[in-house]
Amino acid sequence: MPTPSQIPEIPLTDSPGTWLRRAAAFIDRRSGALIAGFITLAILLRLLQWYHSRSLWFDEAVLALNLIERDYLSLARPLDYDQAAPAGFLALLKLASSVFGTGERAFRLIPVLAGILAFPLFHLFLRRHASPLQQLAGIVLLATSYTHLLHSIMMKQYAPDALAGIVLCLLLPPLLTSPLTPSRFALYTVTGCLAVWFSHPSTFVLASFGLVAIVHSLHLRDWKKALWTSLMAAFWLASFGGLYLLSVSADAQNAYLLQFWSRYFAPFPFHDTASFLWYPWSFFDLFRFTCGYTFPGIATGLFIVGVCHRWLANRPLCLALLGPLAFALLASALRLYAFGDRLMLFWLPILIFFMAEGLATLAESRLHLGFALAALFGALLCVHPTVDVVTMLKRPYLLEESRPVLRHVERSLVPGDDIYLYYGAVAAFRYYQTQGILAGAQPIEGYSFGMVPSRPSVAFVESRNARSHWKLYLEDLDRLRSRKRVWVVFSHLYKRAEISEEQFFLDHLNSFGRQISRFEAEGASAYLFNFSASPDATQH
Repeated sequence: MPTPSQIPEIPLTDSPGTWLRRAAAFIDRRSGALIAGFITLAILLRLLQWYHSRSLWFDEAVLALNLIERDYLSLARPLDYDQAAPAGFLALLKLASSVFGTGERAFRLIPVLAGILAFPLFHLFLRRHASPLQQLAGIVLLATSYTHLLHSIMMKQYAPDALAGIVLCLLLPPLLTSPLTPSRFALYTVTGCLAVWFSHPSTFVLASFGLVAIVHSLHLRDWKKALWTSLMAAFWLASFGGLYLLSVSADAQNAYLLQFWSRYFAPFPFHDTASFLWYPWSFFDLFRFTCGYTFPGIATGLFIVGVCHRWLANRPLCLALLGPLAFALLASALRLYAFGDRLMLFWLPILIFFMAEGLATLAESRLHLGFALAALFGALLCVHPTVDVVTMLKRPYLLEESRPVLRHVERSLVPGDDIYLYYGAVAAFRYYQTQGILAGAQPIEGYSFGMVPSRPSVAFVESRNARSHWKLYLEDLDRLRSRKRVWVVFSHLYKRAEISEEQFFLDHLNSFGRQISRFEAEGASAYLFNFSASPDATQH
């Protein structure tokens, strides 16, 4: 019979290491179901936001006006209203609006489909190049990406850019390591030639894969493959050259766009320390703004770990995935493409791929508590974007709700009322006129810019865009003194040095008129003023 000292001690609870091993084993067993769940939730959230159909904001409205006012062929020319977008993307938007109408849902159909398709295609890419744990991490990071969700429900080209990046990264890796058969040559050539017309930054992805494939073939002394790959790249270049001559060259010379994106152009050559530091800070900002992370330092560290791990496992693929960054920087230095913010969303799936690889590398390493650290870093990356995403479930995303404001003005108009449009509200006003809201309103010919007032039944005037030139604004507003009742409509407001142009306008209008009522929505508002001295004119 054993003595008490010989009886083994049974722990009442498992050690932390045991729980971590169990958690890792559970995730490994259930990764497929977890991935399917995250993909399903991400798709449903995008559909829900798309169905809500918020008002078009300024950039969407001016793009919609281009589509309404142009036919298919003229969409290949430089756009009006200082806009730029790929001709193929515009053609898809035009097709959607031709079939389903010119409402908000129709115009956002292509971006939301691009945002949805990104998930199964990105998962397919991960299955080919990542472990089950990295696959799960990549899908979770993309599903909780607030920036990807935001641009998936916006009538702009950035979600399709991300989708195009995924498609090319899914399609082109065999070019690096496999023989270039005639069927593959034809597929890659046609796909690349078309891609640049639907997504401008696809050029960077194609250039990266093409260059790495050629250099790798030369390194292996596979002269035939190097020659055929060079020919294929020449076709890609010719296709982009046609697009460049048709529209991109004009966009690259647009003074407004150059000024708007100026801080995203790489300084070269270096003139001071600040110009040198622009490069690391801009790279760091990819994680802060393009990815939208609250802890960009963690994201940057995981990215570097992932790159190092992929470099050891597959150098050609690693170089091909990093190459678009270098080509985007080159284009930025040439002032042809802005390196930062939403214009780098095309690279978001690649950023996530490397960050997920960093998380998986850490979790699967022999470091003590490596899995716990990976779980902690992953949670820190996802917590804030997840809160934003969950918030959108409770309250749909709203930006500039011009539609309810203009409907209120339409319902409240009385004979003789005029409408004064803040310059930021003009695009949305013109778009919603095409949707039947205030459709009968006519501009007061000559109110500003040297025109002479006339009297249509419902009249509107547009303010001039004179940012920071306050005297010009005052001259513009003073012309309203001759009016009686005027609706002043605001949206897409501009602030400078904490001075709101809306408040500046209202303060001056209140100095010689009486505010009767107001109606406010998210990012838009309307105020009814009476500028008449007649008492009965103030009656609503």
